Amino acid sequence: MAQKTTPKISLIVADDHPVIRKYLKRVLRDHFDIEPFIETNDGSELLRSINQTVPDLAIIDLVMPEINGYDAILKIHTKYPDIKTIVFSGFLTPEIQQRVIQLGAHSTISKNETPEAIIHAVNTIINGNHYHSDVRACIDQKEFDHVQDNTLTVRESEIVDLIVKGYSSKKIADILNISKWTVDRHRANIRKKIGVSNVVDLVRFAMEKDGKNPS
Repeated sequence: MAQKTTPKISLIVADDHPVIRKYLKRVLRDHFDIEPFIETNDGSELLRSINQTVPDLAIIDLVMPEINGYDAILKIHTKYPDIKTIVFSGFLTPEIQQRVIQLGAHSTISKNETPEAIIHAVNTIINGNHYHSDVRACIDQKEFDHVQDNTLTVRESEIVDLIVKGYSSKKIADILNISKWTVDRHRANIRKKIGVSNVVDLVRFAMEKDGKNPS
């Protein structure tokens, strides 16, 4: 019986939040043979990296310093039409999806998607098809329907990182451009998923996950 091969791809991830880049690297490298895996934290760095190493895929946040994701996607597809671009954003709406599709994006993935959905999306794209999150099912109360799964979503991992840095729910809401109510709901679901009851235990969980020795 023939052994199933791991898809080989080259990839650039552009996001100004290190926790997002780290999350994607961990999730995708478990399922794809990625070489190289390039991380950039703003649009200008993204375009410079693409000029040096033309990748198969570029995963791009829309809100970035220097050059935003919209302009970066347009520039990429103007010069490198064969690169498949994936918008990975926490602010997707049907209108934003339509706008980036018109700019050439092959996929639009919400940061509220599960790791399994992200893997499925990338598989779909490298096989020549398109994938777009159902954003109406990823907002408000519906975004919490996955609480029975103990795997943290990208958004939840992002919130854990900000909690560990000492930010309040209100500050996190301001940083992520979401409501405080949404942050509080995420915090409650995070506690349920990882089985902690307070911030101290949450910090300990985050440090152990990153391989650090909590004091």
